[in-house]
Amino acid sequence: MLKGIRWKNHEETFEEALRREMLAEKTQRFLLQEDLKQLTDSYYKVLRENDRLKHNNALANSLSFE
Repeated sequence: MLKGIRWKNHEETFEEALRREMLAEKTQRFLLQEDLKQLTDSYYKVLRENDRLKHNNALANSLSFE
């Protein structure tokens, strides 16, 4: 065995630290994308329900005036 040469742990390298940070950011980005997707779905669901209620209200008002 050669003296003075030690195996450098790969987990202590800059590349490994960068890889871990990128993996954490990728996970964060995925969660944010899922949040946005669910918020968008909820938004359009509320718009559809609002339109349905407006239609039902207009229909009820037109029937009550007859």
